Amino acid sequence: MEQVKNKVIKGVFWSSVERFSAQGVQFILGIILARLLSPSDYGLLGMIVIFIAISQAFVLSGLGAALIQKIDRDEKDFSTTFYYNLIVSIFFYAILFFSAPYIANFYNEPLLVNITRAIGLSIIIEAFGEVQRTQFIIKVDFKNQTKASVLSVVISGLLGIFLAYNGFGAWALVIQSLTRSFINVCALWYISKWLPKEKFYYNRFKKLFSFSSKLLIAGLIHTFTGNFYQLFIGKAFSSNILGLYSRANSFAMFPSQNLEAIISRVTFPILCELQNDRVRLMEVFQKIIKSTALLILPLMTILVVLSKPLILTLLTEKWKDSIELLQIVSVGLMFLPINSINVQIFGVTGRTDWVLKTDLVKQILLLGFLLGTFPFGVKAIAFGQSAAYILTYFVNLIIIQRVVDYKVMNQIAIILPIFLFSFTIGGAVYLTGTFFSTQPLKLILGGSVGALLWFITIWIFNAAKFRTSVKELF
Repeated sequence: MEQVKNKVIKGVFWSSVERFSAQGVQFILGIILARLLSPSDYGLLGMIVIFIAISQAFVLSGLGAALIQKIDRDEKDFSTTFYYNLIVSIFFYAILFFSAPYIANFYNEPLLVNITRAIGLSIIIEAFGEVQRTQFIIKVDFKNQTKASVLSVVISGLLGIFLAYNGFGAWALVIQSLTRSFINVCALWYISKWLPKEKFYYNRFKKLFSFSSKLLIAGLIHTFTGNFYQLFIGKAFSSNILGLYSRANSFAMFPSQNLEAIISRVTFPILCELQNDRVRLMEVFQKIIKSTALLILPLMTILVVLSKPLILTLLTEKWKDSIELLQIVSVGLMFLPINSINVQIFGVTGRTDWVLKTDLVKQILLLGFLLGTFPFGVKAIAFGQSAAYILTYFVNLIIIQRVVDYKVMNQIAIILPIFLFSFTIGGAVYLTGTFFSTQPLKLILGGSVGALLWFITIWIFNAAKFRTSVKELF
């Protein structure tokens, strides 16, 4: 068990480095790009996100998760997955290529024809590196992924800034995205040294797909409904409004989605190793929830309070209409990492049917709130999105209690106190801001006070549990 503990701690460390170094650099470069480009430039790419994402969902299809979950995986499994990814990516790129004029007509944006055909190449590029990426995850090796990610982000980001400065507009974002994918895949190939040594085996694919098929359906539903917001806002409003919404959503997603990715991709292969020890599995699961809540709830609360100085200081006045949107969506997204870990337990125990069912519940709620709020404008849509995430969290808790015998109140007892001191920290950050008139000072000093109170409060009122969560994560 000591070996497992060390493996997890090392994995969490390098996963954190990989996510926050690459994403942190991308975040900084993205701020520079946002200052050079307009919301409508981002809105143009936001209009086609759903089409790219659905294609990528078919390419990924959950086979990577199946490889991680399969204990006796071998070269035939890896090669079969590689050839499947490649063939399907070419097929869906062809569909996207010939559908580009219809997508442009749908939005009444002629520029989308060439943009769609260009950005769609990322589907094929990413397919080439998916097996290598999965192999690193299986080994809990995020150090090498860090090297590939940081290299690709820095080079592509600098190129994007150069193009944006020279007036390329939305094309700066397109070229940046393609360059990042290409460099990242090349680096993964170089570092991993893996090449497909076998052919495609239908019987291996069938076995892998029997596990991943439900994940594919869940992924498609999740992708469609999640990106349906982009599709709907782009069609019903304008590329400018979509750009504002996308920027607010990406700011809120930065801490939430990155923390989710760091913990989930490390813990999933480790929890899979404990799948035959139910008692130990649930103990580890409980500690993951605790550690995640201690990180995400205070952080997202501080983000809500500092949204205005953050946007005005980093992005300038032209993005001011995204401030309220950022505050609204941040409230719902603070539940995303915790909810994702809750759902992960179904995949670990082999109940992928419930991964599909719980994801279907979330997507129905998201779609329902979208249809119910769109007549009232984009702010109402953001409120609906947050409400759907919060309601999904509680619905999934009830389902988990029935399926894996994990009591709802066990998790509520963890979440509630952390939420209460997060609210207190948010109040202190807000009061700090009232003493300063300039937005940069509100941001810097408010953020500093929030971070300080975050750690002090944990240490004073929850020191033993904090030490257990951080120093003895598992």
